Amino acid sequence: MFTDIVGYSAMINKDQTHALNLLVTHDKIIEPIIANYKGKIIKKIGDAIFAEFPDPLGSINTAIDVQSELLSRNTISEANDKIIIRIGLHMGQVIRKDDDLFGHDVNLCSRIESIAPRGGIAASRELINTIDENEKIMKREMGYVKLKNIIHPHQIYKVYVNSDDFDSDSDKKLQQNLLESGINIVDIDTFSIEETFSLGVLYINNLGDENDDSIAYNLTNEIIGDLEYIDTIRASNFNDINKFKNSDLQNTDIARKLEVDNILRGSFLKKGDEIELSFDLLDINQGNIIWTEKWTTAIVNNKKIRRKILHSITTKFDLELPNQLESYYSEEITLNSEALESYYKGKYISDFIKSNEDLKNGKNNLEKSIELDGEFVEAYSEYGLVCQRLGKYELAETNLHKAKEIATNKHDQQGLASIYNVLSILYKSQGKYGKSNEHMEKALEIQVGLNNKLKEASFRSNYASLLSYLNKLELALEQNKKAIKINESLEENHIMGPLYGSMTNTYIKIGDYSQAIEYGIKALGAFRKKEMVNFEARVLALIADTYLLIGDYSKMMEYMNEAEVILNDFNEPFLMGKLEFMQSRNCLNNGDYESSLEHIDNCIDLFEISEQKHFIIASYIEKQIILITKGEDAKASKLISKIEIIKNKIDNPQNRPIINILKLYLENKNIEAEFDFENIAGDFQTDIQLSYWYTAKYFLLNDQIDKAKIYQNKAIDILNKSAEKISNKKDREIFIKDEYFNKLIQEDIAKQQPETIDETPSEDAPSAVFAFCPSCGFKNENSFGFCPSCGNDLKQ
Repeated sequence: MFTDIVGYSAMINKDQTHALNLLVTHDKIIEPIIANYKGKIIKKIGDAIFAEFPDPLGSINTAIDVQSELLSRNTISEANDKIIIRIGLHMGQVIRKDDDLFGHDVNLCSRIESIAPRGGIAASRELINTIDENEKIMKREMGYVKLKNIIHPHQIYKVYVNSDDFDSDSDKKLQQNLLESGINIVDIDTFSIEETFSLGVLYINNLGDENDDSIAYNLTNEIIGDLEYIDTIRASNFNDINKFKNSDLQNTDIARKLEVDNILRGSFLKKGDEIELSFDLLDINQGNIIWTEKWTTAIVNNKKIRRKILHSITTKFDLELPNQLESYYSEEITLNSEALESYYKGKYISDFIKSNEDLKNGKNNLEKSIELDGEFVEAYSEYGLVCQRLGKYELAETNLHKAKEIATNKHDQQGLASIYNVLSILYKSQGKYGKSNEHMEKALEIQVGLNNKLKEASFRSNYASLLSYLNKLELALEQNKKAIKINESLEENHIMGPLYGSMTNTYIKIGDYSQAIEYGIKALGAFRKKEMVNFEARVLALIADTYLLIGDYSKMMEYMNEAEVILNDFNEPFLMGKLEFMQSRNCLNNGDYESSLEHIDNCIDLFEISEQKHFIIASYIEKQIILITKGEDAKASKLISKIEIIKNKIDNPQNRPIINILKLYLENKNIEAEFDFENIAGDFQTDIQLSYWYTAKYFLLNDQIDKAKIYQNKAIDILNKSAEKISNKKDREIFIKDEYFNKLIQEDIAKQQPETIDETPSEDAPSAVFAFCPSCGFKNENSFGFCPSCGNDLKQ
């Protein structure tokens, strides 16, 4: 049995004392239950417990009793006092050494725990098969799960705590929960087995002066980067490894956290221009060291060091170094030890920037490196990237082109691919998308030839982002799908969330909201699997927002409420503003106009705090529509000047024809005469159909029913074209029948006479004035009739 507290790292970061007290309570609850079923705790691993049992039924009953006890406790606990754990169960063979257990089945059990439901139990088929059918164990098959770095998929079951727990679930509901939790269920009949080796490179230990920490950082990163060229080795990414720097956990426990079967450990001591190195390779399944070596060499022999380490690893796994690596190792990156150390320091500082001062310090070290070795490609490339971050674009471009020239002369393909990628980033940051695209394509062309799949996926992801900026959405999808396929095959789960999220946003732009939701849920699962709570909340809000676009308000509220629970612990005014916008639309759909206005005002306040001008404008447009729906046109008119003021403060305002249409409608001006319908286009598809709709409303108000119907039909035509983009039939039907504005557009326009509210002021009432001057934006706090700044008439 393996157990683990959900979100414990976040608890520690938030309130360490409280988290430690909860851990004590957790142990007091679990330990007696384990003992009751004759279980033995092998060890505690931070917030986790590793235990063994003499019989399968005892382990299952322990798990059920533990979860039942915690469930009862959590029911009467405050949110920050709840203890939610996962439990994984398996049975198999073990190797006993020094009061510890090793073996493939031990590591398999640890992986099963990682995919157990929050507050739930996951068990292997091997364990479930031992249970007599007469035993009252309620279970449901999850399916064949591809556990990370376990070659064969395993059939896993969810074990339920009680009958209510079982009855409230279903096969369909379970599969949806697994999808939203990032659990990789595979079709066992079509699954292709691939022999691979998994490896975690622990952060290399610096035994000398702390000024040499940059060597440890760069060498660790470089070894991981080199391993990417070997298709059959799955190495943990640097960010995950960095979490265990200076960790008190045993290496075997770190390996289980990293979900790998082997650990590479290393240390060094720098003495002048030489470096003493010590490395070994640990097999976690056997608990044995399978390779170890110590040697001394010059620090400039950077590539020789890396080659020696990788050659030893591949030899143990009976593999060969790829030709690309052998070629790359043939020439050192520099022969000047001082230049190498300055480069290491510059890269180390700039990779961990906390301020512009750090960037400047990194820049100075990189400048020194280039002065010492004018042919140092990596130093030029990193220097260009730092200059780009500092906004020194010309300097960045000059140095990157210098690096490109040197790399070309050296036939350094790895260097060239990296330089073209950085140049693409540079041009994109300046809005030079054409040049950015040109360099990105060159970077990708070279990278594909180098056969480094992980870097290729990264470049394709960058390319997809660029294509999205260029509005080449179908091509962006194609590149993102290729990146996703590569990362899924490599089980690089840490970057799947952003990739799926990017797909969601692209499909929203295209208008296929069904596909957007599908990828949004995949993104949600990826972030939940990595316990990236803040990103989980963002994706929940994104999914809810997509359901708003479809018009499925019940689903929108379901995901919105989940997001709200998380966001209450974060200071995220922008996201809370989006949730208020959704609440407003839900109230509007239900005909509760007063509550809708209340939520939209809250939304505007939150967007103003987060300085999201585009969203402030969108909220004011929504408020205008609510007021028009209520028949309060005079109040809606007062928002025209506010929208204009905010719009004038935006450098590149989005094209929103609805702004002009509503202005003309509220001022009862001839929309048809004053608006160019021939060239109508906008950044929001809904804007176009609403623009036609309010034009129809204008003609209705002026008793021109025939013209009103013409423009209503144009709005309906655009609505139907938008619906065609939605791939799921059910979503398409909801979009046409239930989305608030789409319902409005399709109603018989002849019956759409708004209720009017008499807002005519009495003779004794003071004249209304603008709150802001429409001409110069002056804030009219004293209700002046004329603007004291520009003299404009402020009376309405």
